[in-house]
Amino acid sequence: MKTASTVGITVLIGAIAVGSARADSTTSPGKENFHASTTAVAVPAVSEGVLLSGVIARGKKGRVLIVEAFVGSLAAGESGLFRPRVNGVFLEPTDDFGNGNAMGINCPSTATRSCTGSAHWWLDLDAAEAAHPGTFFNQALNIDLLGAGAGPLGVVANLSARLEKKK
Repeated sequence: MKTASTVGITVLIGAIAVGSARADSTTSPGKENFHASTTAVAVPAVSEGVLLSGVIARGKKGRVLIVEAFVGSLAAGESGLFRPRVNGVFLEPTDDFGNGNAMGINCPSTATRSCTGSAHWWLDLDAAEAAHPGTFFNQALNIDLLGAGAGPLGVVANLSARLEKKK
């Protein structure tokens, strides 16, 4: 029993360390929420990369995960797509194939200021656990904000996540 507890604590600490490694400022890990921000993160040009992440300590029955993100500082002529995932699963809204719909930011070449975008996503943990058994209930919720750009970009980003009780 002591060995199982030690292994569980070691795995949780590892998940927390990985989940919050990319933030300049963060409240992660959190019991029911976290907030994270970064002032300068590179957005990959070819494939999606993790821009910012955080951890909610444990997914619970009867909860909805709410995730909100802000991305800014795209210069004139730059564009990017951004979307969150939790424990490898994309949040709502999704397309017909279960891929998370991305927040797109397209800064026109005539822009005189930087361009920004923000979005709101959600995931019913009861439905997510039914579709992916053992992935959400009593597990750390590792939330990543993914991004890809049309050319390498440098952005600022904020990520907030919280669990809300379904009523």
